[in-house]
Amino acid sequence: MSSRVRDFPSARDLMTRFVLMLPSTANFGDLIELMYKNRVSAVVINDPETQNYFIVSHTDVIEFLQYSKSQRNDIYNIPLKFIMKSPVEIIDQNISIDKAIHMMNERGFKRLVLGKNGIPTGIISTRDILMWNNKFFRPGKPVMLLVLDNDTSILLAKHIFKENITRGINQSLVEIFGGAIASINSITNEVINTDGKIRILQKDNFTVLFEPRDKITALLVTTNSNIELRRRLFAFVEAISEKYRSLFESTEYKNHAKEEIDILEWIHLFNG
Repeated sequence: MSSRVRDFPSARDLMTRFVLMLPSTANFGDLIELMYKNRVSAVVINDPETQNYFIVSHTDVIEFLQYSKSQRNDIYNIPLKFIMKSPVEIIDQNISIDKAIHMMNERGFKRLVLGKNGIPTGIISTRDILMWNNKFFRPGKPVMLLVLDNDTSILLAKHIFKENITRGINQSLVEIFGGAIASINSITNEVINTDGKIRILQKDNFTVLFEPRDKITALLVTTNSNIELRRRLFAFVEAISEKYRSLFESTEYKNHAKEEIDILEWIHLFNG
């Protein structure tokens, strides 16, 4: 199955993958020229003496111009150390998106400087978050729902959302179904062993969302990755696990052939 398994995105996946940087010994003119040529709204400043990093944005530039208009005329020669404010914390580039958003909201930041081992590697801004938000929250429709046994890969239940399939069951969907069945053992083991890190598999124009539990894993094939469908899949698996808990934990289930379970009463969770 020619697919790409993808982790939940980290801030590194969204950040601008280069850092425009100036030393604190550079002057205001150097800053303006760099921002203008590269059409950026912020530049990272490094203080060679303290090895601290600062960030100077468009807002800082405007404030500086306002405060300096009645003072000296050669403001372009003023060193950046007189413009930059408090040093910034270099945030690990692998921080999750939700933690990055929480940090920006809690501290009132418009951007974070990301790095590795304390060295800046990129910047993530509110604009980056909005672009990701538009992609991640785009409308998605469920196409197929599967419930499989984690130990045997046996299919326990299947539901096709025929109302969301406009061209019938095409070959791509068949490949997703077959590939999911064939690889469920390795996928669920990796999901469980990495504490649920891998939850999304993409195939052509479809996305497969995984929601594992101790005994079963539910797979939802959708038209787009969608956080609302993720929540609904979570609620579905919670309901199924509770309903069939005694069956899944019984000796009969462990030692005998697996039988199909009824999931129709929970399909409504995916409507609307």
